[in-house]
Amino acid sequence: MDGRRTIPGINDKLISYLRSELQNQRITYSTPPIPVEGGYDTIIYRFQLEGASDELAEPLILRVFAGSSPNRASFEGLVQEAVAGLGYPAPKVHFTCTDEDVLGAEGHLAWSDPEIGDRLSGYFQEKTGISIEIAEG
Repeated sequence: MDGRRTIPGINDKLISYLRSELQNQRITYSTPPIPVEGGYDTIIYRFQLEGASDELAEPLILRVFAGSSPNRASFEGLVQEAVAGLGYPAPKVHFTCTDEDVLGAEGHLAWSDPEIGDRLSGYFQEKTGISIEIAEG
């Protein structure tokens, strides 16, 4: 075991949720959910869809807030949208699910920016003059 936390049945739960939300039963995975290390109090998956809009055909991240306080996914999704709206490097949140019966806990689905670490460290260095390195999951 590599220490990554998982949610039993997440592949089926997530695709059912997305098909319902997008009203498109033809959506499938081109890359099924793969657990990602990290997430102090979240369970994180990386995946990619096939048959969805171009925006959702990009690599995606699912963050599930297992054991967190109610409405945590909504709060974090709104904060992330606000941060991105102010011009800071933050991935776009596409969906927030607050029904714990759907995914096993609250969660949100965001675009996976493969260069987010570089963009964040560059932004931080530009604003502070301090160079940092962000570990990739």
